Formats: sequence, C-alpha cells, structure tokens
Amino acid sequence: MLSNPDDAMDLMQEVFISVYKSLPNFRGESSFNTWVFQIVHRRSVEYYRRRKHYQSLDDVPEQACEHSELEGNSVAQAQHQQLKSMLNKLPWEQRLVVELKFFQHCTFEEIAEQLDISTNTAKSRLYSALGKLKVHLEAVDG
Repeated sequence: MLSNPDDAMDLMQEVFISVYKSLPNFRGESSFNTWVFQIVHRRSVEYYRRRKHYQSLDDVPEQACEHSELEGNSVAQAQHQQLKSMLNKLPWEQRLVVELKFFQHCTFEEIAEQLDISTNTAKSRLYSALGKLKVHLEAVDG
C-alpha cells in the first residue's frame, strides 16, 4: 500500500508501538484482530496524510519493485508497476478496500467491520475503485 518497503517498515513500527501502548485499553467489545486493524487503519491514514505533504504518490521511486519476485520477467514487472501505479491513483478509502478484498481476501462483512463502515459502503467503494481502474486500463490499451 505504501509502495516503499522502508516506509512500510516505519509504519509497522509505529503500529506495534501503538498496539503495545493501547493494549490496556482493549475492552474485548470486538475481536482482537478487528481492534488491532482499527489501530493499523488509523496509523496508516495518519502516515498517508503526513507523507502526502512531502511526496506525491507519482514520485515514488520505481526501485521499490526491484527486489520483487518479478525481477527476471520484464513484462510481468512492467505489468506489476502499471498496476501499482493505477492503485496509487485511487483515493485512500477505495485503495484500502481493494487491498483488503483482493490481496487480503476479506469478505465485505469483514471489510465493513474492520473499517467501521456498512457493508454497502464497502461494496460501493470497491465497485467505484474497479470502475476507475477499468478506465485506466482502457486508456492504456487504447
């Protein structure tokens, strides 16, 4: 989601510290995973907003994918980079739903619970994101 492994590690460290400090406040009103995800979500949004002031998502170095499994396959690497670029153009809320649905394999109910939104809102954000991705793909294939 952050397009940079170093940024992801920084965010992960912030999340672990937040979870540790907030552990006494866990009341058990939801599952532990949902509670932790709420912290992850809040920290991610904060991190994204801070980063937005300093760096455009389009300015993220392309070196972030250099060490991926796709290194030997230039076509697959180009497609991976193109997909990442398209996802980065989505609004944060839509990108998060896409990430949870397709990469984390969450159901709409799980997404809704984790993001504290309705199931219909989760569906709406996903379908809106897919519509935007379709427009980008049609423009590329154009």
